[in-house]
Amino acid sequence: SYANIDGYKPGTEFKGKRPEIDRWLLSELNALVVKVTDELEGFDPTDAARAIETFVDDLSNWYVRRSRRRFWRGASAGDDDKQSAYDTLYTALVTVSKLIAPFTPFVAEELYRNLVVSQDPAAPVSVHLAIWPAADPALIDESLNAETQLVKRVCSLGRAARAKAQIKVRQPVAEVLVKPRSPEEAGALRKNLNLVLEELNAKSVRLVDDETVVVSYDVKPNLPVLGKKYGSEVAAIRAGLAVLPPAEVAEAVRRGSSIAVAGKTLEPEDILLQAQDSPGFAAAQDAGYTVAVTTTITPELADEGLARELVRRIQDMRREAGFELADRITTWVSGPGDVARVLASHGDYIRGETLSTELIQGPAPAEASQAEADLEGTKVALGVRKN
Repeated sequence: SYANIDGYKPGTEFKGKRPEIDRWLLSELNALVVKVTDELEGFDPTDAARAIETFVDDLSNWYVRRSRRRFWRGASAGDDDKQSAYDTLYTALVTVSKLIAPFTPFVAEELYRNLVVSQDPAAPVSVHLAIWPAADPALIDESLNAETQLVKRVCSLGRAARAKAQIKVRQPVAEVLVKPRSPEEAGALRKNLNLVLEELNAKSVRLVDDETVVVSYDVKPNLPVLGKKYGSEVAAIRAGLAVLPPAEVAEAVRRGSSIAVAGKTLEPEDILLQAQDSPGFAAAQDAGYTVAVTTTITPELADEGLARELVRRIQDMRREAGFELADRITTWVSGPGDVARVLASHGDYIRGETLSTELIQGPAPAEASQAEADLEGTKVALGVRKN
């Protein structure tokens, strides 16, 4: 949709410097070509198809979502960043259309004809007559791939922590705390702090060396395992474990180290750890990573969250009214005092996100498209009209 608005024409090789997210996608794309080609030549279509599925998920739910503002912003035709985004996405879609041809021939054909045949009269008339993609090893950056996967994993855990606290994604939080597994990973995350902030809708990110800042551990003996090993001595082990500092025991278990208890050497599998969130935090953990969000929502954060909810609902109304992506509109908002305060403090943001040339507090006229909405308990009446 945005490419059509901007009159993007594929076929001209991009000469500028690509942003890191574009270099990452092209790296993953070329690694995918290698993987799928090798698997199919080894008669393993299942692993080949799974690799394509993983890539398409990354393409849709990370690259396109992260690049949406690059496509959308009203930039000139000479904007290298926007041109790079279009070129990278086009390259990925055309390559995927060829890779999926042996699996979903008709979907591949539809993609290819729309993307390639419609633009290049000299191109093969069918994806099934096109040359199989060849990978460019120079574009594969394993370090960049691993770094991006780390950031995605941290963001996924952060979203899980938000869900645990029942904080919606449009509601900003004050802080995110991240405990990575190594100093090298901490360095990679420091390079991408702004990305983590945006993804988790947070005001700040803090890297910590010890997850006990946000979680505490209940330490319990693994009775079924200990019973088989020590029989009647389990009672003494339980008593000895109870007097040890829980943090010390938890640290040993997390490191995979043994610990002496009541004259016995206990292995990590002999002890059960149950994590409890510290007051004011919600945390999610996986494979040695811990990500936590603060759960206190200040009035200022609540107002920003309400502004984002207003934007979402106005955008929905634009679509329901059949407006084009680039149409400028006038918007009316009517509601309680909270709404008036949010319009005053976040009006510029709402206008910019919804392409509203005017944001009017009050009831909409009869000719405007109108709707009522309940935004987290705040009832508002909305109206939109194309200018």
